[in-house]
Amino acid sequence: MATPVEDQVHAVFFAKEEARCREVEALTGKPAKPRDVPKPWRRTAPQALLQDPEFLQHVTELDYLLEVPSFQQFCLVRGVLHVAGEPGSRRREFFVDHAKTKDQFFADRYFQHAESGDGYAYTRAEMEGQWRVITLGRAALQDAWEVYWLTHASAREASRAASAPPEQAENERPAAPRKPPPAKNTGSATPRKTANAPAKSKARRQVDLFQEASGQRRRR
Repeated sequence: MATPVEDQVHAVFFAKEEARCREVEALTGKPAKPRDVPKPWRRTAPQALLQDPEFLQHVTELDYLLEVPSFQQFCLVRGVLHVAGEPGSRRREFFVDHAKTKDQFFADRYFQHAESGDGYAYTRAEMEGQWRVITLGRAALQDAWEVYWLTHASAREASRAASAPPEQAENERPAAPRKPPPAKNTGSATPRKTANAPAKSKARRQVDLFQEASGQRRRR
């Protein structure tokens, strides 16, 4: 999106104040303190259009898309579409392609002669007037595009959010699979020796010796 229209207008007035300060410094040799430059125009409501030619002439950063059908309908309803001329006309081309320059306009013989319908050759001043109409019309379309974008952005965002699948958080990772429990001892493996194993072996040997001694006494 291009720089907001009110900021484009304000930038021009701010630049004029900076130029004034440079002139004062050049004359006096002392630094000049710049004066505060408030915005000469603000969009007081989301759907308010800029209609003052004094301010429109400073809107030069353009990114509107005239060929978008819904934007054309919006401009038609707001009474702005007529500035672009008839669809398919040579004049319309300079509004659809807002990168076309003043030199291209002045070099186009259609605007020099044929547009009057009687072969009249426009003077330089008349060509300048026509170009001003185009630049002001482009600015009006850019202003309308900004309003169109502001008033339609919430609906587009809501639609996009509703249709988009939920995204997994960047720091969220799937849980690691749990390891299976160890297999139970079936008896085939050799029993592990524990801390009390030596004591059990010693007691068993004592019992065997006691039984053996008892048998010898009985035999006697």
